[in-house]
Amino acid sequence: MAAVYPKQYKSFTTHKNLVEDIDASHVNNLQDEVLALQQTLGLIPHQDTSLKMKQNTWASVAARLDAIQRGKGIPVCYMTKTSHTLKPPTHAVTGAAERIPIPFPKPAAGNDPEGIFDGSAVTANRTGWWLASAYCRGSILLEDPERWLGISVGGNRVVCHTVTHNFNGYSHTTAFWQGPVVAGKKIEMIERNANGGKTYTLDEINFSVSMLREM
Repeated sequence: MAAVYPKQYKSFTTHKNLVEDIDASHVNNLQDEVLALQQTLGLIPHQDTSLKMKQNTWASVAARLDAIQRGKGIPVCYMTKTSHTLKPPTHAVTGAAERIPIPFPKPAAGNDPEGIFDGSAVTANRTGWWLASAYCRGSILLEDPERWLGISVGGNRVVCHTVTHNFNGYSHTTAFWQGPVVAGKKIEMIERNANGGKTYTLDEINFSVSMLREM
């Protein structure tokens, strides 16, 4: 007889020793229902094996579900540095050649729990809908269109900002982007300084990347 789970609960009869004979169907029914449970849960149901860079294992399926509700297992990365220098080009400006990724030190484990920072950039470890935000502060103004900060995905610029908000003598530049990213693509904070005569120093450079959902 085929198992009834997971479409409905199986009803069992309580049997008594030395009073009735146990039929093979009694054991077979139990086996069918146990197999249905296993097939519904799948293999190693307390473990997330879909990540390309890290595998999470929980004590139970309930613990894994609790972690999912808290957002654990969703790739995130937060990078920061105290200062950065936008150097002027040493050659004729060619546009794309001046879009240089901003390097960051390796984030703390708590800021990159899935290890998606590969040493130079954030690499998407799942295909999905991703969010990225970039911020910096400087003691100089960046309104000059020859200088901007932005975000690139897969080596292509997706957003850039030259407009700043001035406050107490400082300029603040932010850039936000969200959209689909294929696993393996790099997400980077990029700079462009085509003003050959000046070098600019920035501070409070922050770059945050997270995946909203898989696709």
